[in-house]
Amino acid sequence: VQEGGNAEKDGRVNVGDRIKATSATFGDEMWDSQSSDFGRVLAAIKTRQYNVRLLLERFPSRRY
Repeated sequence: VQEGGNAEKDGRVNVGDRIKATSATFGDEMWDSQSSDFGRVLAAIKTRQYNVRLLLERFPSRRY
């Protein structure tokens, strides 16, 4: 997640967080984002007609 990006502006995701998995383009399957390139992850997010699920890894140096 990049500083100043839409994800940070939303407030639920922090700079430095990493997307570990994302919803597939359809169905309930989750795709491992670390074995996919970023373009595939973005395509899955943009293609979904309904909710997108993300599995995030928090940046370890942040305090909550």
